[in-house]
Amino acid sequence: MCFTISTTTTHTYTHHHTTHHITHHTHQKQGGRPKAAAAAAAIQAIFPAASTTAVDLTIPMPGHALTTDEEPTALTAAADLEALIVDHDAVFLLTDTREARWLPTMLAAKHNTLAITAGLAFDTFVVVRHGVPNTTPRLGCYFCNDVVAPQDSTRDRSLDQQCTVTRPGLAFAAAAVAGELCVNVVQHPMGVRAPHVGDSGGDALGAVPHMVRYVFVWRGGGGEG
Repeated sequence: MCFTISTTTTHTYTHHHTTHHITHHTHQKQGGRPKAAAAAAAIQAIFPAASTTAVDLTIPMPGHALTTDEEPTALTAAADLEALIVDHDAVFLLTDTREARWLPTMLAAKHNTLAITAGLAFDTFVVVRHGVPNTTPRLGCYFCNDVVAPQDSTRDRSLDQQCTVTRPGLAFAAAAVAGELCVNVVQHPMGVRAPHVGDSGGDALGAVPHMVRYVFVWRGGGGEG
């Protein structure tokens, strides 16, 4: 089992612990540990047989202008990202911003690589598996129903708007659904081209949905003793 963890954010911070449950408070010592390296080490601690590699990579993003001097670095990063996508069976898009997911989405579709996006809000999440070309019917991707093009979502925004404030535990649930969805797709005879199948069917492991949306609703109950 091989994992490559790539991140656009350099170091771990306190607010990451509710959304990145393989980081630890000790990773913040001496200025913080690179998130990719922290995640790779955590996976090794959980499952020593796993082969993990950390990659610090700045993904070129729509809406984030580049200077002439920055263009060569961005082209190199795009080439490195494409090589990683080609070299792996599945890609999980879990970046902080929507626009950071755009280029990996396009590259995954180009190379028929399974891409799964998990997006968190305060008390909701969505998990989507992206479609690939030459599939009938073709499943949409994370951006297919957007009414505006991806743009800079961090400019002039507060911290809670730049990096989602979410209920503790919601990231665990979203990660579990994303992992289960990946397993179901990989085990399906049609693989990444598996059609959307809801609760009424599927393969040996059950449903292979295109999208899973979750809304947290607190329902309190009482009892008398």
